[in-house]
Amino acid sequence: MTKYSYICAANQRYLPYLNAFLNSLEFVKNTQDVHIISWNLPSSYLKKLSQLSYSVIVHEVSGEPRFKELGEADVLMRYRYELASSLKEYQSVVVFDADSIVVRNLDLWLEIAANSKVILGVSLEQKRWYGEPEEHHKVNGEYPIPRTWNEKDMERDS
Repeated sequence: MTKYSYICAANQRYLPYLNAFLNSLEFVKNTQDVHIISWNLPSSYLKKLSQLSYSVIVHEVSGEPRFKELGEADVLMRYRYELASSLKEYQSVVVFDADSIVVRNLDLWLEIAANSKVILGVSLEQKRWYGEPEEHHKVNGEYPIPRTWNEKDMERDS
C-alpha cells in the first residue's frame, strides 16, 4: 500500500479511455495505488493490469445487489466518492474520470492535499457556463487558477 491513491471507474465502453489513463500514469512513473471501479470489464483486460509498474486494485460492482436499482451510469459516477471516503488508509485520494490523461507526476499535489486537510476540486465544474463575470470562480475578486479552457468547449444555457 502507498501513501496516496487514485480512483476511477469504467465499463467496456470506457475501456480505451481507461487504458489511456493507466498508460499516462505509467508514463509519468506513478508509484501510487490505483483503484478501478469495474462494471463488467473483461477478465482478459484485468489480468494484464499486473504488468503495470504500480498496484491496481479492482472493485467489481456490477453484481452487487445494492446497485441493481441504480443502474450502471449512476453507480460508476457516484460510487467513486463513496469508495474515496472509505479508503482511510491513504493520506489523500484523487478521483479521476476514466477519460483523463496525467501529464506529470502528481505526488507533490497529493502531499499538499494530505497536509491541507481540505477537499480540493477542479475549477471547471464540469465545463458548465454560469455567465459573466463568473463570480463563483473567484476568491477575493481574483481567479485562483488561470482561465485555461477553450470558451468554445463551454456549455451555455440558451
